[in-house]
Amino acid sequence: MLEVACRVAKDFQLDQCLFLLDDNQFEAFIEELDAPITPERKVRIDNLLNRTSPWE
Repeated sequence: MLEVACRVAKDFQLDQCLFLLDDNQFEAFIEELDAPITPERKVRIDNLLNRTSPWE
């Protein structure tokens, strides 16, 4: 039961995202999200997605 409660708590925490950005930071963030995926960006994305999570 404790294991299930811990897993539910961890999942809840992982689902929480809060970005506090000013107007310029928000615009830069949106531009980054909308930018095309170049080969260099693909490598960075792949590296990020293949990292082991700290909780694993």
